[in-house]
Amino acid sequence: MTKEEKRAYRDKREKIKQKKVEEFRRRENFEKQLKETTLTTFKDKPEEVNTIRCIHVEGDFIVIEWDPPGDNNSPIL
Repeated sequence: MTKEEKRAYRDKREKIKQKKVEEFRRRENFEKQLKETTLTTFKDKPEEVNTIRCIHVEGDFIVIEWDPPGDNNSPIL
């Protein structure tokens, strides 16, 4: 290899090394930001009950059943 080829090779390797260091720092900063970020969930009223089923009827007593609706991060009481 000539001196120019060696220099070009070293320059190319140095650029690759610098790019790797920059990428590492970018990832490191991203991970720091991610750790500092807090996630919040928004609450909304629960969804409507869609299907109600009558299970048993006796006099003035009735048993009904339904599939629970989506809660949208709010407790269903």
